Amino acid sequence: MKKHVLQWVIILTVIFLSEQSEAQVRLNLYPFNNTLGFSIGSFHKTNLELRTAVFYSGSDEGSFGLEPEVLATFRISGNDFYRLFIGVGAGYGYNHPGSGYVSGLVPFGFEIKPVEKLPRFLVHTEISPAIRFYDGYATLKLQPRLGLCIGLQ
Repeated sequence: MKKHVLQWVIILTVIFLSEQSEAQVRLNLYPFNNTLGFSIGSFHKTNLELRTAVFYSGSDEGSFGLEPEVLATFRISGNDFYRLFIGVGAGYGYNHPGSGYVSGLVPFGFEIKPVEKLPRFLVHTEISPAIRFYDGYATLKLQPRLGLCIGLQ
């Protein structure tokens, strides 16, 4: 399964490099999901995003989790104010003390630029149906996300 994740990373990187003429680097914060992201791409075409959720639960014996993801999103429609997108991605989750799982994601959603004087600030919302493969089982999870994105470049 790790080989397939590496293949997706290579494919998504090639797609990104073909779009680098309008590339923008962004820092993304998803406060309701304990997730921090870093994306490279274009508001008008495609984005390649690396993000990870980090969390700790003090209940019972305590658990620590890390869920890195690689996503590519493609604009369906939009203009200088909004972008409607769909994408594909892969992730790996590790919840201590349990074992890890691999997931496939299909995010779709939209981004808007709500403040005209801050063109690098975006509000990002999506829902990402994810299929998680864990210990011989496959489960479907819907992951809604609301994020704030700041353009760094």
